Amino acid sequence: GAFLLEAAAMVGAGQEARSGVAYELTYQQPDGRIEVMQNFSKENGIVLWTCVRHAQLTQDKAWLESIWPKLTRVAEYIRTLRQRTLENDTPLDDGLVPPGFPDGGIGGIHAEYTNPYWNLVGLRAFIQAAHWLGKTEGAATWQKEYDAFMAAFRQAAQRDMIQDPLGNSYVPILTGEPGRKELPQRAQWAFCHAVYPGQIFAKDDFLVAGTLAMLEATEREGMVYGTGWDATGIWNYFASFYGHAWLWQGNGRKAAEILYAFANHAAPTGV
Repeated sequence: GAFLLEAAAMVGAGQEARSGVAYELTYQQPDGRIEVMQNFSKENGIVLWTCVRHAQLTQDKAWLESIWPKLTRVAEYIRTLRQRTLENDTPLDDGLVPPGFPDGGIGGIHAEYTNPYWNLVGLRAFIQAAHWLGKTEGAATWQKEYDAFMAAFRQAAQRDMIQDPLGNSYVPILTGEPGRKELPQRAQWAFCHAVYPGQIFAKDDFLVAGTLAMLEATEREGMVYGTGWDATGIWNYFASFYGHAWLWQGNGRKAAEILYAFANHAAPTGV
C-alpha cells in the first residue's frame, strides 16, 4: 500500500492517494498503534513513512500538520513497544520491538528484524518531517529515541551476524540460534526496504555490503533465489526491492540488470 500510494502521487493522482493514506489512518487504535494484522508492529513504521512521503510528494505541510497528533501517537507507541522488550521474557529483542511475524518467507512469531527495520524507517521519516515543519525541539527529542533504537539494533546485529558458505557476513532475519538455521536470503525484503527507501544505513555500511553480497551469491536467472515463501523458487516482487537497494548504493548498472531480469520474468497474464 505504501508504494502503490507513492506511485499514484508521482503520476498525478495525489488526491486519490491521499484518500488511501487517510484510510490507512483509520486503523489507528486508542493506544496510538496502527493495527491491521496482529504481531505485525512494522505497520506503525510503514504508516509513518507513508504519511511523510505523501506530504513530501504533494508538498503539503498544512495537511501533514493536520495529522501530526496522530503521527505523534504512532511514534509514542513505537517507544512503548521498545520499553516492553525490557520487560518480557526474552533478551533477544531488548531495545528493539517485541517478537512478531516476519512475513515474506518466514511465518510464525519470532524475535526478528523485519519489524525493527520498518519501525526504524518510520521513526527516521517522522524526525525528518518534524524538522520540515519547524518542530526543532520535538525532532531533537525523537532523535534521541531513534539513536537509542539504532544503538540497540547495532548491538543485536553484531551479536547475530554470521557468514554464508562463501564467507559473506550478514544479519539473518531471525535472531539468535533460529537465524542460523534459516536460508541466509530468507525474508530479507525488509532489509532491502531499510536500505531504500528507509535510508537508515550509510552507503559504506559493512552490514549492507555483506548482506547484499550474500543475496547476490544466491542469484539465479538474474534474481535472488529462495528469499520468499518458496525456498526453491523466485519471488519476482523481491527483485524490485533488491534493485532499489543496489541503486541506492550507487550501482546503477547492477540495479538495471536486476530490473531487466524482473521484467523478463513477467507472465503471459501480465503478473
